[in-house]
Amino acid sequence: MSHSRSFESESVTHSQTQGASLHSSGSSANTASSSKLFTLLKGQFAHRQLIFRAEVVQQPERCRMSGFGEKDRRPIALLCVWGVPLTWRGLRPIHTQVYQSIAKLLIIRSSFLTDPPPVVKLSVVDSRGGIVAPETIDADTLFCHVSLHSADRREPRGLVYNPSSSIVDQLSSPVLNVSDSELESYPVRNLLGSLTTQARLLRNEFGQPGVYFIFSDLAVRTEGSWTCRFSIVDLNSPDDNLDGDMPELVSTFSEPFHVSPAKTFRGMLDSTPLTKAFSNQGVKLILRNVGCSNSDEAPSS
Repeated sequence: MSHSRSFESESVTHSQTQGASLHSSGSSANTASSSKLFTLLKGQFAHRQLIFRAEVVQQPERCRMSGFGEKDRRPIALLCVWGVPLTWRGLRPIHTQVYQSIAKLLIIRSSFLTDPPPVVKLSVVDSRGGIVAPETIDADTLFCHVSLHSADRREPRGLVYNPSSSIVDQLSSPVLNVSDSELESYPVRNLLGSLTTQARLLRNEFGQPGVYFIFSDLAVRTEGSWTCRFSIVDLNSPDDNLDGDMPELVSTFSEPFHVSPAKTFRGMLDSTPLTKAFSNQGVKLILRNVGCSNSDEAPSS
């Protein structure tokens, strides 16, 4: 997939060697971190040859499968969504015109969430090898999207067929005109929760500043071993074509994690120091002390 309209051609070629060199010291390339070098023509990073590095600084370790039942996913509201053509490369909707749909927002019980919540850190390095200060980065325009993949990262696993119920229970849209038989076999999301999150400038447990993406409410419907793919874009650096595609700054995968049924699930873990540090800075995260309680805790304020 070419990004020639958004990148200078020489930096795209250069990325294959420079990006690889950043991984050579690691034991597992592309697992905890991934890097890409190019020069954007627009946005806050315009006309600067930079290396973007994404690192999963908090890996998901375990998760209890949420399944397809509604008893553990409580509907809280009906949201009017004004859809426009998605500007994320490769993630366009079926309908490119503006449309309105009605969708159920669901709260997922904390006992089904990925534990601990995945956290991705974005680092930017300039052409001289210096790290761009996180405080100088405009986090408001940076977003990260997560998708579910097989444990070997080769195949996407974001959709699954519900064996017992219709997609009508999951999504009702006046735009889609399909028959009842088609609805019954329509795939639904395997990865639940907020799949896109905005960057935040935060300090880790050691007081060091950084640009972080926090996925606090992810859950998986089905049992198995999975990985998460995280893709970071800058909304202020669109491609010059008519579709306004957003070039992917960098992407990376998590380590494989296992989703278990209730009978074999080993339980939730204590909140990590990083989770506690973010919570103390106002991020709404669920704090757990397994030694005291294993029930659904309320998010920190």
